[in-house]
Amino acid sequence: GFSCFPIISDLAELYEYYDGVKKGLEGTLPPAAPSSFRALQQRLFDAISLKPITVAPDQSSIRGNDFFPAGPEHEPSTYNHLVQFDAGALLALRQCGRNFSIPLDVMLLGVVSVALLRAGVADENGVLSGLDTNRAAQLLSMTLYVPMRDGASNEAMVGLFSDWRDMTLSAEPDSGASVLGQVLDVAGLIRSRRWSKYDALQNGERLLVNILAMDEKPRGACAFRQTRHHEFQDEDLKQSRFRGCRKGAMRPMRLTFEQFNLQTWWLSMDLSDDRYPPWWCRRFVSALQASVSDLVLRPVSPLL
Repeated sequence: GFSCFPIISDLAELYEYYDGVKKGLEGTLPPAAPSSFRALQQRLFDAISLKPITVAPDQSSIRGNDFFPAGPEHEPSTYNHLVQFDAGALLALRQCGRNFSIPLDVMLLGVVSVALLRAGVADENGVLSGLDTNRAAQLLSMTLYVPMRDGASNEAMVGLFSDWRDMTLSAEPDSGASVLGQVLDVAGLIRSRRWSKYDALQNGERLLVNILAMDEKPRGACAFRQTRHHEFQDEDLKQSRFRGCRKGAMRPMRLTFEQFNLQTWWLSMDLSDDRYPPWWCRRFVSALQASVSDLVLRPVSPLL
């Protein structure tokens, strides 16, 4: 997520200061941020005590996807599938984004949400499953890594992932909703921060979304910049990657949007095979291709 950014910025400022000291330059240490440990510790205690969100709302920032009851004897498997957005698709989505003032990463999330709803991702109660193909309505709950803080006191909090937020989307057949309308709705929810605080107790049943855009911003006087692992590998990640499978499902679905370079994005999907078997994955990929085409060429096409 984005929790490492405050630490990176602080280290860049410290490096700049001590580099100046070695060169005989005067400088001042960066101001110390107010201590956040007490608040983070209280959030942990509130979550362990299972206090209701209405009583202790700030506990919602604790990362809870690592706490699960013992699995059944025949535990489901998780498999990974990767979808590449090539230069042509990104060029068309960027143009749509400029037309409607939507960033590219939000455009990608919006069009993927359209494809998820078209493929059948949840029921009307928000239970994640792709097995029911005759549903009348869908309620999709997602947990997002959000690079924006909801208050000044949260700016320096990096210990318990204070940037997790829950967002809910709904869809019904014959509701009059369009593909473009759905994408604009997603953009509006994110732009106005109309999400809810992260619920640790329900996190295991949420669709987790992470967006890994390239951070090209130079930091500090020495212009430190993020480097990517694939830049130092011999293998060509532009080619198809191996689709792996492992026992144990941490959650029904996890989506990671990964920017490979300026012209290429990947969508990495971790899917539990008891909820989203391979035939559902093929249906989703087909729905994603149709959704991108509809958004670019027929934006007022029905959502469902």
